[in-house]
Amino acid sequence: MYKNKKIFALIPARKGSIGIKNKNIKELGKKKLIEWTLSFVKKMKLFDHILISSDCNTIKKINENKYKYD
Repeated sequence: MYKNKKIFALIPARKGSIGIKNKNIKELGKKKLIEWTLSFVKKMKLFDHILISSDCNTIKKINENKYKYD
């Protein structure tokens, strides 16, 4: 909370990509790219809510299973 206002993060994560197909669910190291993004945003401890917008069910499941936010 900042100055009595809640702050939320919006992370857009499309399934398709012109350059790299399904790039958000490709592994980079031991995590998928979207997992790196989510863990970074969570570690910032700045946001009250984190929302992922995606057209990919796999990305939605990753968020539901590993990164539950309120």
